[in-house]
Amino acid sequence: MASLIASREELDTFLREHPETAWIEMMVPDMSGQLRGKRLTPKVAAKLFGEDAEGCRLPGSNYLLDVTGQNVATLPYGGPDGDPDFFCHSAPGMLMPVPWSREPAAQVLCAMTDANRQPHFADPRHILRQQEERLAAHGLRPVMAIELEFHLVDAEAWGERGEVLPARLPLSGERPSATNVYGLEDLGEFSELFSDIAEAARIQGLDAETAVSEYAPGQYEVNLLHVADVVTACDRAVLLKRTIRQTALRHGVIATFMAKPFADLAGSGLHVHVSLLDGEGRN
Repeated sequence: MASLIASREELDTFLREHPETAWIEMMVPDMSGQLRGKRLTPKVAAKLFGEDAEGCRLPGSNYLLDVTGQNVATLPYGGPDGDPDFFCHSAPGMLMPVPWSREPAAQVLCAMTDANRQPHFADPRHILRQQEERLAAHGLRPVMAIELEFHLVDAEAWGERGEVLPARLPLSGERPSATNVYGLEDLGEFSELFSDIAEAARIQGLDAETAVSEYAPGQYEVNLLHVADVVTACDRAVLLKRTIRQTALRHGVIATFMAKPFADLAGSGLHVHVSLLDGEGRN
């Protein structure tokens, strides 16, 4: 089995190619898909890389927070257990630039283990890898692609009752109010935003190749290519959500992936396309 920890050579190569890097964001995805972690200098970030590396400490309860970042009162973690630290190490191939940063920066997805290098029981990357191994025991290999739907909402304007509103179209200034599924006009209005999302995805190697307008006003979808590794597919989805959110903010709008931000409009889904291949690559 390939190593679950990136080599020190991966960090050294990245820093040779990006010597201006001021800091590196250490990130772990929690059970809600939110990214949590720390900002590190490259010197401290070296603890993340290599089988013999110490790892950077982070409370294990980070995996079990609710979507607002609070401890869950009904779970015995984060308070009753003393909120112990675990050790984070970089996942292989997950060190990449932060395209939207105002200063040269990098980011890296990590996994968490205890002092004996045993995976944290709630680390979603470990859990998913275990399921992949169970399929492999039956001679099966999953291939996965993920589609992300989201709404673009106004960062400043609010309705009379305090509700959020779909973002105004940048060129016409109009606020979308009707379904225009697969309409190129609404997509074209946000052409600069989607071009920046595509470029940021390219820099990170995320293979985000398609964008469409969806079934509600102000709703869009970006699709990732199929990957013959389910953990990589999910890693890319988590990073693409971050990319879309950060890029949208820099265009003056907010991207929300909430399932139902508008009660009277179509909700947003996360579509997971999975095929199973046998040992000879047959579907």
